[in-house]
Amino acid sequence: MNFKPTLLKTIISIISGIAVNYHLANPGIQYGQIMNMQEPFPPPTLWIENAFDPLIILLTLITMCLVYVIWSLFQKKLKN
Repeated sequence: MNFKPTLLKTIISIISGIAVNYHLANPGIQYGQIMNMQEPFPPPTLWIENAFDPLIILLTLITMCLVYVIWSLFQKKLKN
C-alpha cells in the first residue's frame, strides 16, 4: 500500500472526519419534540456542545483512518 502522506489525501481525510463529526453531533429536531407539541421547544443545542463526546471523536478518527486507507488501496491498485 502507498501510505506516504500527501497533502490532498490528508486534507480530504480531515474534511471527511469533520463532516462525519458534524453529522453525528448535530442533534437537529428530535422525534420527541415533534410528537409532544403541547410543550414549548427546548433551546436547540449547538454542534460544538456535542462535538467532543468521546464516542463521536472515536467515530471521527475511524472515518479519517478509513478514508486514508481506502485512498491508499486505490492508489496501489492504480499503479499495478
